[in-house]
Amino acid sequence: MNDERLEKHLKSIGKACFVKHFDLFADLSLPPRKTAELLKRREPGYAPTTCHSRASSARSICRAGRAKEALINVSSSRVPPDVSERARNLASKL
Repeated sequence: MNDERLEKHLKSIGKACFVKHFDLFADLSLPPRKTAELLKRREPGYAPTTCHSRASSARSICRAGRAKEALINVSSSRVPPDVSERARNLASKL
C-alpha cells in the first residue's frame, strides 16, 4: 500500500474513528464481519454498510503493515488534540 492509498483509506475511515477504534481494527484474528458488527455496537449511529466499509479499510491498513505510519499521519493531522495525542501514544507502542 503506497502513501496515497493510505491517505485515501484514512479519509474513508475517518482519522478520529481509526484512532478511537484502533484496538478493534488491529485485531486481525477477528473475522471481517465480526469487526464490522463490533464497530456497529460501539457506534450505533453508523449504518451497517458504513461499518463494513470502515472496518475493511482499516483492516487493509493493518494487514499491509502500515498501522504505525497511519497513526503518525493522524497525529500530525488537523484532528482534535486528544485524538492526536492518542494516535502518538498508540504509534509509540508499535
